[in-house]
Amino acid sequence: MVTGDIHDELRETNEMVISESAVRLGFDMASFVSTELVPLYDEIHFAAVVGNHGRTTRKPEFKSASKNWDWVAYKVMQERLREHEQVTVELPVGFEQVVQVFDKNILCFHGDGIPTNMPGIPWGGVQRRTKELSDTYNSLGLHIDHFALGHFHEADVVGQRRIWINGSIKGPDEYSMKRYGGGRAACQLLHTFHPKRGLVSTDWLEIQ
Repeated sequence: MVTGDIHDELRETNEMVISESAVRLGFDMASFVSTELVPLYDEIHFAAVVGNHGRTTRKPEFKSASKNWDWVAYKVMQERLREHEQVTVELPVGFEQVVQVFDKNILCFHGDGIPTNMPGIPWGGVQRRTKELSDTYNSLGLHIDHFALGHFHEADVVGQRRIWINGSIKGPDEYSMKRYGGGRAACQLLHTFHPKRGLVSTDWLEIQ
């Protein structure tokens, strides 16, 4: 959710310091929800996950998801939206969240733990990771119907529509151009469910 400062060059080029940007983002998200979504929907639920850029350490850590500036932005958003009873914001207590849509279970996680050293989405790593996660949750008595992740800045749907990888809202940047020679256009995925039929459509929302 935030650019962060896990790399030196980000610290130099960020418009705001990380604490200010996290709080500002929390206010902006809450303002958008209250003005654009609350008038249209009777119930709105946000299940938040944190990413790698919001972490407070240079090296990844595996405990305390709240030790992340993404979490701070979500917390500000949650507090600002308390006046709207139809809105709930579920803060992450770990690095994964299971969201139930009708009778389908969707496991949401950022995806930065999946190793890659090549441009694009490391499909072998993604499929191995989702298989391992599926086996783990099945052993706990919870079947996962879909997996939702991001991190790779490229929107796609695979595995008979079980695995969703969201795009980014920024598109190509200096890093992707210099390292890979390009990058995907800004895009987000919108998934629509039917109470009995499950997932009925996936739309690519191109961000201009």
